[in-house]
Amino acid sequence: MLRFNCSGRFCFINDGTGHYPDLKQTIHDGLARTPVGKKLYLLFTSRSRLSRPARYNPRNQSATWEHTAEDYEVLDRWIQNNFGARADDIRFAFLVQLPPDKERKFETWLGKFYQKCRKFALQCLDGIGKRLGRAASRMFRPLVITLRKQGASTSEIRHHLEQEHQDEKLPAAKTVRDWLLQEGLSEPRGRRWSKN
Repeated sequence: MLRFNCSGRFCFINDGTGHYPDLKQTIHDGLARTPVGKKLYLLFTSRSRLSRPARYNPRNQSATWEHTAEDYEVLDRWIQNNFGARADDIRFAFLVQLPPDKERKFETWLGKFYQKCRKFALQCLDGIGKRLGRAASRMFRPLVITLRKQGASTSEIRHHLEQEHQDEKLPAAKTVRDWLLQEGLSEPRGRRWSKN
């Protein structure tokens, strides 16, 4: 599945910027992955996400939102010109087909709903991260303190954790240092070796 976020107007279909060059590249990418003779389906939320009518006017939306036969002829020519023999392999599908005024209301509602879901998901993921952090603290903190008391440096502690707990989410070096500072076990400054 290829993701494509944009919309344009049919009167700008041959413009070299914006919606249509991006759509063209997306279709080319999809056709490259689709065997000849198989159909490439491009799924749009609504017809307006594919493109707005040439006569669309944002100030008078519902009165100018209907796609005309000429709009579809322009799209058909654009597909034929850009995809030649593969033009018959391209299909456009829409999740909803509503009257123009209801379509715009639906898209506005969908956008607001998406933002709420995204905000909720980010809050949930943030909470999961905190819970993982607390679990890591209970699991690794005593081991980190024991290793420091045995004389291990922060890098040696990290190396030990990486070797012994390869499948676990490990605490960062800064976290290890913070735990040790809280216990009064900061690492001595200077080199840990001497020249002979």
